[in-house]
Amino acid sequence: MSTLALALGGLVDRSIQLIRARHDHRKSLFDNCIKPVYDVVDGVHSDYTKTFGEYRTMVRACATGDQYEALVNRIADDMTLTIPLRVKLTKLRIHVSHEELRTYRDRVRAYVKCVVRSHRESLYDNAARLQIIAELDRLLRLDCISDIAKKRADRLFDRQLRSLNHYFAAVVDEFEVLRSRLIL
Repeated sequence: MSTLALALGGLVDRSIQLIRARHDHRKSLFDNCIKPVYDVVDGVHSDYTKTFGEYRTMVRACATGDQYEALVNRIADDMTLTIPLRVKLTKLRIHVSHEELRTYRDRVRAYVKCVVRSHRESLYDNAARLQIIAELDRLLRLDCISDIAKKRADRLFDRQLRSLNHYFAAVVDEFEVLRSRLIL
């Protein structure tokens, strides 16, 4: 075999190694950064979707001040249950050295702001649930739980869920884009 053939064979082998290393790096970036962030956001979003549906059912069943008070207590209790996930969300720092990750980072941050809505981004701030408590208190006064108030409360849940779903959909879209770019 000629020296030229050996050199070309070595060049081809080295090129294959570089392609594999690049693929391995991109897969590692996805598996170690992008996917864990997505999993946290997905967990938070699943919690909101599930519990907001439960709250809506409880509102529809409210007939007395005691039932309303039980609902508010449930929402307050649920705020403490999601602290570990919200801690993860507020601690997320996606350091971006790759231009293609900037959109993902920005969409995750927008979702966090929708959930937390605080300049401090404190783990105790649960703006979505706090807003529901404030609005329900205004709509469903202890002595006046009318069907009209319940319909307004339904619209409140719809607004909250639409907002959360909007920001979550943006995260999902960008997650899928990155997945197809980096590992498929």
